[in-house]
Amino acid sequence: MKNSNPPLVSVVMATYNGEAFIAEQIRSILSQSYSSLELIVCDDASSDGTVDIVREFMRDCPRISLYENQSNIGFVRTFEKGIGISRADYIALSDQDDIWTEDKLRAQMDALREKEKRCPGSPVMVHSDLHVVDERGRLKYPSYSRRKHYRLHQGKDLGHIAGPCGVMGNSMLFNRALKEKILPFPDCIAFHDQWIALVNELYGERVTLQEPLLDY
Repeated sequence: MKNSNPPLVSVVMATYNGEAFIAEQIRSILSQSYSSLELIVCDDASSDGTVDIVREFMRDCPRISLYENQSNIGFVRTFEKGIGISRADYIALSDQDDIWTEDKLRAQMDALREKEKRCPGSPVMVHSDLHVVDERGRLKYPSYSRRKHYRLHQGKDLGHIAGPCGVMGNSMLFNRALKEKILPFPDCIAFHDQWIALVNELYGERVTLQEPLLDY
């Protein structure tokens, strides 16, 4: 980014009993080449050591904040809570068991801000392809999109979004204008990412990056 003071990105992570993999994901987020970020962790009443791991990271990193649900409300409502907590102009969603490539946020922010220049004031969402790995980090499929036969067009593709979708929440980055459109989540939705993608397809602009930017 050319700007010496790049805008803040809130990385919103929903967690639940994720002690096996969460440390590696947090490290990949804190190691991003786009360093103007905060990590908002919303834990959905974990019964394992997830919260203890997050608190250990917090001891050395003031960019991390933790919010704990008193009871289990599910991942959709937990993501809704985290998105609502953020005060940044840009929000990226994170699962607890992925690994981000070092330049994930930088590539997505470059694409998003370029789209904002062409469409000022519009909701904008960027997402990418993913590598699929096993629990040991070994590559299973080089492209999640090809594996699932997703063929999203760069232009409006409402039929695809409303059907198979093809936009994975753990690869999403979006701006405040879209946040204002998606909140509050309706009671009827089963998946937060399809809701966000659908609203954006109706009212905003989508950028689909073909490069896999995280290990899923």
